[in-house]
Amino acid sequence: MSTIVEIDGTDWQINGALTYAGREHQGRRIEGLLLNSRMVQAVFDDTNPVTRRNWSYPDMGVWDPDRNTQEFCDMLPLYRAHGLLGVTVGMQGGGAMYYPEVFENYVNSAFLPDGSLKQPYLDRLAKIVDAADEQGMVVFVNYFYWKQQRFESEGAVRAAVENMTAFEAALDAGVSWGYYDQGYGCGETQTKCDWLERERETSFDDLSGFQTVPINWGINTPHKRAFLARLRDVTGSGLS
Repeated sequence: MSTIVEIDGTDWQINGALTYAGREHQGRRIEGLLLNSRMVQAVFDDTNPVTRRNWSYPDMGVWDPDRNTQEFCDMLPLYRAHGLLGVTVGMQGGGAMYYPEVFENYVNSAFLPDGSLKQPYLDRLAKIVDAADEQGMVVFVNYFYWKQQRFESEGAVRAAVENMTAFEAALDAGVSWGYYDQGYGCGETQTKCDWLERERETSFDDLSGFQTVPINWGINTPHKRAFLARLRDVTGSGLS
């Protein structure tokens, strides 16, 4: 199965059908929207051995990028059952932890300094695209994250883009919206949540957020449950 995404005027279509066809919620038109979530760390890795230990899974004591991607893929059917239609995956991820000694030094990038590609990242991305295809979900691929742009020249940036492209109150305004959930232990507070109010969880089952690595991709926190329950309510999606 190959998921086809199209835009008809201001409406999104997946495989020729309007998203959330016929759906309204409290007088707002949901039909044609593409509600999504920022999951930029789904292909995450860190090639700096000094900072890599920060991402170790509590239950195994080491970091495993393939486990991270597989567990994300395993959750896609459940996300879809809640009404989520799109996920954003980042080839340089996002801020996984903001303590300066980590944030300034970890290396998470699908690109080498000359703009060429790292095959393991492409393999993990391909796995995600295939898994999303099976669910009729859309994968938005984010190429760059400002902190990871360690390119040797402007030409290398252009090469990275060319190499990667060869790989192939929002509801009220009638536009789509993406969910963002950082997680505790990142070392920074943000507008809608104080991520400094407690330390990173010590149990894998309790790990919060979709961005602070390592990630529990399950619907295991009040934030995740609240978003996905609201998404299910708005979209009228049902769990079998």
